[in-house]
Amino acid sequence: MESELQAAIDMWQRATDDLLSVVGSIALHQWLRPGPYPNWSNKDVLAHLATGYVVRLALLRSLIETGRPDATPDADAANARNVEARRHTSVEDLIAEMVATRGMVLHLMRRLQPDHLDVVVEFGDTPARLGAALLDFSRHDREHAADLA
Repeated sequence: MESELQAAIDMWQRATDDLLSVVGSIALHQWLRPGPYPNWSNKDVLAHLATGYVVRLALLRSLIETGRPDATPDADAANARNVEARRHTSVEDLIAEMVATRGMVLHLMRRLQPDHLDVVVEFGDTPARLGAALLDFSRHDREHAADLA
């Protein structure tokens, strides 16, 4: 039987493959079109996907380093700063950054220990076991991929 952690890792890798497939299918001229969110182009959604992992990274790092979750950063403020800072970044560079950042999350997931999975974390609005939260790590990314598709 596949472990909960391995299932989450596999889901993360499939989501990465799916994201790359979606962003690879978008023609260059379509990136500057208005996206599904006010004041965001499709490229801004990609910038968000490339940089929108601040909460996941902070949570995983704190669990690995201290064994407990620390306070998470303000995701909305970080998202706004990161998207604005990358308005002039090329699509190719944003895709490379997305792959690298998703790789960091994957690396940290692989460093988790079995006892980490039972730690209660606040990922989103509801406290949950980390093991269950990990299975939902890519939901947000899949929703944005659907926005772009």
